[in-house]
Formats: sequence, C-alpha cells, structure tokens
Amino acid sequence: MAPTDPATRFTAATPDRAFFSYSINYFIDLDHAVVVDVEATTSVRQAEVTAQRRVIERKQERFCLWPERLAADTAYGDAAIRSHWSSRKL
Repeated sequence: MAPTDPATRFTAATPDRAFFSYSINYFIDLDHAVVVDVEATTSVRQAEVTAQRRVIERKQERFCLWPERLAADTAYGDAAIRSHWSSRKL
C-alpha cells in the first residue's frame, strides 16, 4: 500500500521493478469508437474482475447495451469469470 495513496497497490506485473499502480476497465462501443463507461480499481485481479462485471451490468441496466464479445487481458481468463460470462452467452 502506498503511504500517500492507499488505493494504489504495489505490483510486479512486469519483469522490471515493482511499482504502485491502478487498473482501468473500459466498456467501449467498437463500432462507433466510443468509450461508454470507465471504472478504475486497485491492481488486484479480484477487484478488476468485479469492476468488469459492474461496468457490463451497469450498461445493460442503464442503456440496454450488452456486448457481443469481450476483449480482455489474461487476468480475466480465470475459471470463475469465464464461467460467469459463458453462462450469459459471451
């Protein structure tokens, strides 16, 4: 935890030195090149997965938007998140 910003997390996601960071989750309309929603999280996989669910479900509730497909990094490839979205036909 950073002494000046408790929301950041120390990460060693690269082969370089570890650093403090945030993660950002975007909901993008690729057909129109528009960012529809953004949610920042701490750089913890569980927080990112939760944010992904919230962003997608928030767009469905507010605008009746549901993605045809998902694009994500490998952090979203764990069994729990794949099961969650495959049960919803994504």
